[in-house]
Amino acid sequence: AGPSGVAPGRNGDYYVASFASNEVLRFSANAGLRAKLTGGLEGYNKPFDILFLSDRNFVFVSEFGANRITRSSSEGSQILRFGKSGRAEGELLGPQYLTEDGRGYLYVTEAGNRRVSKFDLDGNFILSFGQRGGGYSGLMEPAGIAALEDYRLVADTRKKEIALFDYSGNYLRSVGGGELRNPAGVRRYSHHTLLAAGGKRLLLYCLRGDSF
Repeated sequence: AGPSGVAPGRNGDYYVASFASNEVLRFSANAGLRAKLTGGLEGYNKPFDILFLSDRNFVFVSEFGANRITRSSSEGSQILRFGKSGRAEGELLGPQYLTEDGRGYLYVTEAGNRRVSKFDLDGNFILSFGQRGGGYSGLMEPAGIAALEDYRLVADTRKKEIALFDYSGNYLRSVGGGELRNPAGVRRYSHHTLLAAGGKRLLLYCLRGDSF
């Protein structure tokens, strides 16, 4: 009930975050229910997005209601939780979309703090970015996030654009003005292209050509 995020698993399986029922469901390629991940004794609190790392057998879930991230095995065991409600470094407000960069780092967009927080895969805080400063007005409504090459791309729903940051979180530029309508989800399509959901359209952005 209330699906909010989906992530591919192994062998055609996929995970779905059920925001309303506070669980994560794993389905087969033929839509057969294989397992329910309930978040252990504490349970999930409004799970929003999911990220599965097959090489580590890790499932990361952003918990919008609990302002934290949960890491477990693909079967839902070996649970680790990190983050808590707040505005300080390592704290979260309204965590939503997740991505990873292939270098051992996890990124989460925060609706409440209007920023992106970066952690290692064991939950240690690294840095946050996207705030106002250096001539950049800051993220207004960060949504989907993806890593392309050395860039971190963040959809800003209110600004109707995608902001590009470098590996260290420094703002570089924004794209999509005039092309995107209320962009939300973004997903890496290849090592230099990005799929972006904007309004009733799905657009392909080419990083090397800097065009949609």
